[in-house]
Amino acid sequence: MALCLIGSVGIIPENITMTVSMTASAEDAIYEISDDGVLTVNDMSKFKGKNTPSKEEIPTITEIVIADGVDNIKDNAFKDYMAVEYVTIPESVTTIGASAFEGCTSLLYVEIPESVTEIGVACFSGCKALAEIDIYAPLTAIPSSAFKNCKALTNINIPETVETIGSEAFYSTGLKSVTVPDSVITIEGSAFAECASLKNAFIGNGVTNIGKQAFYDSSLQSVTFGRNIASIGNEAFWHTNVSTVTYNGTEQDWKKVTTDRDRNPLNSSSFTYLVKYGDANEDGVVNISDAVLIMQSISNPSEYKITETGIANADIVDRGSNLTTQDALAIQMMEAKLIKAETLPITAEDISNIASGKTE
Repeated sequence: MALCLIGSVGIIPENITMTVSMTASAEDAIYEISDDGVLTVNDMSKFKGKNTPSKEEIPTITEIVIADGVDNIKDNAFKDYMAVEYVTIPESVTTIGASAFEGCTSLLYVEIPESVTEIGVACFSGCKALAEIDIYAPLTAIPSSAFKNCKALTNINIPETVETIGSEAFYSTGLKSVTVPDSVITIEGSAFAECASLKNAFIGNGVTNIGKQAFYDSSLQSVTFGRNIASIGNEAFWHTNVSTVTYNGTEQDWKKVTTDRDRNPLNSSSFTYLVKYGDANEDGVVNISDAVLIMQSISNPSEYKITETGIANADIVDRGSNLTTQDALAIQMMEAKLIKAETLPITAEDISNIASGKTE
């Protein structure tokens, strides 16, 4: 039988090495490359070393398809696949590794499905043709350099689950406007630096810290700050064109923000303060009518309604709690010159002490 087999295929010289399929069927293959340049990766756990496309094959790959069932995309998996234009990521994937698609300079579009919980540092860095990205994933962080140098990226929808935007996350991108959701707490250094087309930034109410040079050398013209901003790093807005600032708080609150005030370019901007303590009816003044509206809204909320801004204005006692009769009392005490506007917000204990004459 052995002689018959040799006779059917011929005798193979000892110095010839045979190239054989690593698997028995196409669906079991670690990866496949179609004639039209589609790379399908079936087993990411074995996609490494010799089990990846050759240097000659990589320039022919224009599309990457991650097979359903793959749960992660490895670090550096497709780094510098410069001809790739599209990527398909299935719902089975939960993590995308660091630099996974870094340097894919022809990549035009990518969708990150809601199954993904984490993306790695520099995962799409240098994808200069990336014009659109849809993020459905409940990410808690946009990591450092994630979209750095994505020159064609003009718009980004940051998920409302993100808490941190890492350093240089959107450095030198084509963003024209950015809205940072209320879920974000920290914007790290240089996150939006050198964005030459960035005109407007809307920073959510959850942001407490903005890092050094966060918007350095961008083209910002207007910035809206959320009410909880506590610190702004040095040079965060240097070399920008910010002329208008909107702050979701009072002028007194803004003065409490930690920043390099002597060298802050925002000093020359025109400020609008959205909150005026005590102005429940938003008529621009604080008087007894505001106290009356608060009392009416407490006793009959269906008939007497206060807007969201009015509530922010009226919430001056133990700020952050629901409106109470204490807020109305504080406004009356302001009318009676017992409380000064610059001392607001105030605590219920202080109200009690002032009312009893224990303090001025």
